[in-house]
Amino acid sequence: LAVSLCNAQIPGMVHYNEGDGLNSSYTYGLNQDENGFIYLGSDTGFFRFDGAEFKQFGSKNGLKNIEILDCFPIPDNEMFIISFLNDFAYLKKGKIINSDRNPELKKIKFTYTTLSHINGNTVYLYEGDNPKNILVYKNEKITTIPIFIHQNASDNYFTFGLNMANGNLYISDRYKKKNLEVYNVFTRKKTVCNISI
Repeated sequence: LAVSLCNAQIPGMVHYNEGDGLNSSYTYGLNQDENGFIYLGSDTGFFRFDGAEFKQFGSKNGLKNIEILDCFPIPDNEMFIISFLNDFAYLKKGKIINSDRNPELKKIKFTYTTLSHINGNTVYLYEGDNPKNILVYKNEKITTIPIFIHQNASDNYFTFGLNMANGNLYISDRYKKKNLEVYNVFTRKKTVCNISI
């Protein structure tokens, strides 16, 4: 695998591969923190790039599952790590904090793809298929906001996004509805939009 990153000081692209310390076959997630470090989630671990070299975080560093699907910056200069099979972790002061070091992370259990939304210093995690809860990560603690969108067992919702500034979860029932619906997590009401899916 070769990853190309644009260097703002040098025009053009720079290609990085195994010879540069990026020893992975697949890269799933890529993000940058407020200090300019670039983080990559891959099939062989979690990488931090400082502009000169890659540092790899793997099982020896505390990752329970090294297949990292996504990563994103969270408050206090940390990086939240979403790995395959519900093994969540975060990077704090250069160290991986897993569910053994912070048992709160054991509360995060999803059946399908984990989606996220950040609003201020709070991270909201939810499922893309048939979400039942929004899990709230703040100050290294997890709380739950229940979602009441299913009226009967045949409802099958797909989630398009979440905006916690207004509490709106954007959904559509795959089999019954042809329009986008907005579910408000505060009022627990659904509104059908005039937007067809």
